[in-house]
Amino acid sequence: MGLSSDRSRNAVSSPLGEPIILKVGNRLPALVANLFDPTGKPASLPGTVTFRMREVFTRRSKITAGVVTLQDPATASVRYDWQAADTDTPAEYEGHFDHDQGGGIVESFPSNGAIRIRIEP
Repeated sequence: MGLSSDRSRNAVSSPLGEPIILKVGNRLPALVANLFDPTGKPASLPGTVTFRMREVFTRRSKITAGVVTLQDPATASVRYDWQAADTDTPAEYEGHFDHDQGGGIVESFPSNGAIRIRIEP
């Protein structure tokens, strides 16, 4: 898995910057990512992590607060399990993870750019 080269921002590991491609209706594989702080270390994730996704061209939200599972706190590995409504419409999407630390403090991963997702017919 490749990593964001911009270490001045929060990053998400992704497969060589390529879009995640799913067919309409597919819910596997789950979206698995490692979240990194600006120094390149695994992010500390107390609180809640959610996933958001919107359609690229219309900017219409598809997922507003998807439940994310913290798989391994030591590596900041998280998993989002696709729901049926998430993959029912073919389009180009962009997504990110939000880490709500409480007290109104939210950080996004990645903090620059987005995770690219393509749902194909």
